[in-house]
Amino acid sequence: MVGISILAPFAVIDFDELEVFEGGGRSEPDVEPHVLGLDWKKRDMEEHYLEVFSDEEMAPLRKLRLEIAGILKQFNLTVLAGKDLDRPVPWLRAGAGVSVQNALDPITVRQAFFVKGISED
Repeated sequence: MVGISILAPFAVIDFDELEVFEGGGRSEPDVEPHVLGLDWKKRDMEEHYLEVFSDEEMAPLRKLRLEIAGILKQFNLTVLAGKDLDRPVPWLRAGAGVSVQNALDPITVRQAFFVKGISED
């Protein structure tokens, strides 16, 4: 999954998956992780895949991620590290048209720069 911010020269690259459920619903790759652990916290996707695939099997995906990062850097886009994406930006709060889990929580770097859509309000 590659996400490019429309607000600043930032990008994110992460492992993700397209899921199609028996009832016809689907979950598509997104900048917001959607795989949860037993504690209901969002999982690091690379750790999640390492439970299924070996390091050797993950090597081509890691190589592809590095190649994509190189291309993005050619366009002066900074690829943000996963650990930085979930850092809070305490001075920002959710406003109209912003979708967050709890409007009282600080907005994260991920939520600030990688919007899902822009409201026309």
